[in-house]
Amino acid sequence: MSTLQEFEHAQSRLSREITSLKKQSVLALALAVVFIISTIVLLIQVKHANNQLKVSEDRLKVMNDSIQDLNKQLNTWRVSLITKEPEKPKVKPNPSRPHISAGYEIALPPVAAEAPKPFLGLIVYIHDRKGSRVSDTLKAALLEKGAIVPSIQHISNKMPFGNAVKYFHPNESQTAETLKSQLDQILGKKAIQAKVPVRYLANDKVPIGQFEVWIDR
Repeated sequence: MSTLQEFEHAQSRLSREITSLKKQSVLALALAVVFIISTIVLLIQVKHANNQLKVSEDRLKVMNDSIQDLNKQLNTWRVSLITKEPEKPKVKPNPSRPHISAGYEIALPPVAAEAPKPFLGLIVYIHDRKGSRVSDTLKAALLEKGAIVPSIQHISNKMPFGNAVKYFHPNESQTAETLKSQLDQILGKKAIQAKVPVRYLANDKVPIGQFEVWIDR
């Protein structure tokens, strides 16, 4: 009798374990199905995102090509401004009606045309130390005279450099000297004693009309 009870007890325990394993198998199968469905959805989303990315890349390429083409045209126009012979200021008569006094016409004095800007079309990169007393004034003066001056680049105190005006094409030495004169004027007005050498660094990759000004003040 005892043996029969033990057998029934073992059979009952085995039945419970089998039932538990079935439940676990069903749960694992359900999780596997959910995982497969999630993976499929994710793959579809990734594929859609890749398609969108490809479309964006194509659009970006078209825009980049357009920008490069426009940049070439602008650079050609800028170089033409630099290389053409400067025109002498023309004197043109005042278009306003002359005054009439006692039967006589009194002509107004001629009005001189605005003189051309000496730095028109030049690109000047300014490098300085943060807190420079000169850079902002120089940038404003260059912009007023027609130059293109990107944001001033502040150099860390850990990097040594000296004052300089740098040019990269041999036929631009006179323009570099003119830039140096502009900087010397600003240094003089601020009572800053500093020598600014003009340095030629041959580099055909640098666009015509591009200069660098380094200010350690």
